[in-house]
Amino acid sequence: MRRAVLALPLAALCWLAPQAAGASRLAYVETLPSYPFDDGERLLWNTPGGRVMTLDGATGRRRAFALPAGCGLAGATRGGVGLVRCRRQPHRRLDTRTGALDDLPRIPPVDLVGGVGRFWLYTLVLDECYPHDCGYSRYLNWRTGEERRVEWMDDNEQFDLDSPGLRELPLDTVAVAGRSLLEIEWNRRGGAHEVLRLRGPDGRRRRIARCRDFCHSAALWPDRVAWIETTEDEAGRRTLHRLSLRTGRRRQTPLGSRLAGVVRAGPTLFVLRPAGEPRQRLYRLEAG
Repeated sequence: MRRAVLALPLAALCWLAPQAAGASRLAYVETLPSYPFDDGERLLWNTPGGRVMTLDGATGRRRAFALPAGCGLAGATRGGVGLVRCRRQPHRRLDTRTGALDDLPRIPPVDLVGGVGRFWLYTLVLDECYPHDCGYSRYLNWRTGEERRVEWMDDNEQFDLDSPGLRELPLDTVAVAGRSLLEIEWNRRGGAHEVLRLRGPDGRRRRIARCRDFCHSAALWPDRVAWIETTEDEAGRRTLHRLSLRTGRRRQTPLGSRLAGVVRAGPTLFVLRPAGEPRQRLYRLEAG
């Protein structure tokens, strides 16, 4: 099944890789107990003891919200909304700005929440014949309770969970900002590389970059783009790229050969590295 759903002003403590003079650098923030979610402005993660920690990307402000026993954050989306999943209680909606919890329309039992949007939840339901392709995807509007079902055998579409009408997106979409889309596609003209393209509100497509082997872990703002390029050779080098859509200025930060991903919170770009499942080392990109 092909599916992708859309979906700290701190001092520098350590460097991940040698940096060129004047280049941006990565400042270590802390090691998180789990992979973080983001609501567009903040990073959020579950902590031991049944709390959710939030980190504001613009101000660096931290807050901790207590959750009911047996509950944990299962996802977050733009607009300060988080989904709280509980073992013995109905799902709840978390206001990630204040910590307030609200009831949701009754959500049928699901095996896995695959994506959280401003209007829709993308869930997976596994039938008894799993792992064969006989389960289905269920899209639930968590404001109205509306349900839409897509069989896995027909599951070749992608949808915008932040749109009221569950608009369909191109299959290669990896990031959305308003009505602009970021797409990664395999080079169709030959050659072992992928192409990163921006599709504007008017539907026109613009090539942003051509990655030697792979582009991945992309982030999109209205005025800039960031992505990681990974080579397929023995070195497996990873490079963080940033592009200003207004000025065309490009910047690069070497990440070495270790696994890495990016996540955005407000104006700030963060880099994550595995620190022993499920822990993640969090770094903040700082201008040189």
